[in-house]
Amino acid sequence: MQELFLYVSLAFGLLMVLSVLQFVFVVYRDAIVGDVSGIPPVYWSIGVAFFPVPFHPLYAYFAVREGRRDDPLSRRDRWGTWLYGTVVGAALIEVLVSLPEPITQSAIQFVLLVPAGVILYLLVFAGGTDVLIRCFGDC
Repeated sequence: MQELFLYVSLAFGLLMVLSVLQFVFVVYRDAIVGDVSGIPPVYWSIGVAFFPVPFHPLYAYFAVREGRRDDPLSRRDRWGTWLYGTVVGAALIEVLVSLPEPITQSAIQFVLLVPAGVILYLLVFAGGTDVLIRCFGDC
């Protein structure tokens, strides 16, 4: 049984690495199109990859405030954002609700992928981000 959880943990870790790489490319492409705050897109990408806590909110703030994008994200970029948010959201919730031992954590991570994926699907694809952008844009 522990072997199964080991494989599940490895699969989740690989999924997390792939989702982070995909999101780095999404931020890079978006920063090129939006010319976010005059900072080179490579710096935004490196910051999002290695220093997510300060760079995610900063990037979201500047990208929404400046609003230089003429067209929405491509479908591929939306899927990348959805995958990244789902994996990171499931991992963050899992840290808060599970015991600090790897077998329980790996099981709960996969269980939490479904609700996190559904919630983020509604935000990313069903127009939820438009509501957030209007809210932050009018603040």
